[in-house]
Amino acid sequence: MHLNEAGFQAVKRVLEMSGTLEMKGKGTSMHPLIREGEMCLFTILMDVNVKVGDIYLYRDGENRLITHRLIGQSGELLFFKGDANLGVDPAVKIDEVLAKLVRVKKNHKWVNPSSFPWRSFGKLLMTSKAFRKINVRFSKRTA
Repeated sequence: MHLNEAGFQAVKRVLEMSGTLEMKGKGTSMHPLIREGEMCLFTILMDVNVKVGDIYLYRDGENRLITHRLIGQSGELLFFKGDANLGVDPAVKIDEVLAKLVRVKKNHKWVNPSSFPWRSFGKLLMTSKAFRKINVRFSKRTA
């Protein structure tokens, strides 16, 4: 989702006021965890403590809101990647991160992305190039 500065600030205000934000997933970069149109629930990022493997909502350099998995950190710079993408996103400053993904509504049921099956899936994606390639191929066929 492309946002101008006013739009970005509006999203930040909603998060600050309610502590949560619900948005529908768009695109295929986080397939199969997030499919097009599935509802995602985010909680505000209260501090700068982020955890590799968790999924965050952030603003990229093109003023888009992106939901991707954190795969690395170097000081104030964070490195994200979509589960169904082979490449890593350009580095993001920590102050561009808005929220953490805490639930995805799949088939009318809320799923926790930090639950064992999804966290294990994420670790496989981060550590196995072969598994990433299989996921990318599978995602393109089922999108």
